[in-house]
Amino acid sequence: MIRILGAVLLVLGFCGLSLEKVKEEKEQLKRLSELKSFITYLLREIEYSHIPIPDICEEYFGRSEGALKDFLEKVCACLGKKEGKSFDVIWEEECSTGYVGKKEEKAILRRLNKSFGFCNTGMQISAIEQNLDELEKIILQKEKKFQDNRKLILYFGVMSGLLLSIILL
Repeated sequence: MIRILGAVLLVLGFCGLSLEKVKEEKEQLKRLSELKSFITYLLREIEYSHIPIPDICEEYFGRSEGALKDFLEKVCACLGKKEGKSFDVIWEEECSTGYVGKKEEKAILRRLNKSFGFCNTGMQISAIEQNLDELEKIILQKEKKFQDNRKLILYFGVMSGLLLSIILL
C-alpha cells in the first residue's frame, strides 16, 4: 500500500515539476511582451513628445508591473539619489543586479541602453526600432517554441514519473 502511495506521489511530483517548467516559460513570455510594450512606449514618447528618457522611465514605472516595474523603480530611485552617476551607468548596474529575468532579457536591456546615447533623436529612434524588431523576433520564436514544447514537457513529466515508479516498484 505504501509503495503504491509512493508511486502516486512520485508521478504527481514529476507532473508538478513539468507544470512549473511550463509556468516559467509563460512568465518569460509575459516579461518579454511587457518589455516590448515598454520599448514601444519609449519609442513613441521620444519620437512625438521629445521627453528625456529618465522622465519616460519614471512615467512608465507607474503603469508597469512585475520585473520591469521593479527594475524601473530601482533606476528611478538611483536617479533620485543624485549620486553623480550618469543614466547609462545606473541602467547598466541595475541590469546586472536589479532585473530578474533571463540572459536574453538582460541583453536586450543592455542593448537598449546603448541606443540611448545618441545625440541625434533620429538615430536614437532608429536604434530603438532595431531593438524592438529584434525583440519581436525573439518573442515570435519563444511563442512558437512554447506552443511546440508545452505538451511535450507535460508528457515527459508524466512519463518520467511513471517510468521511475515502475522501476522502484
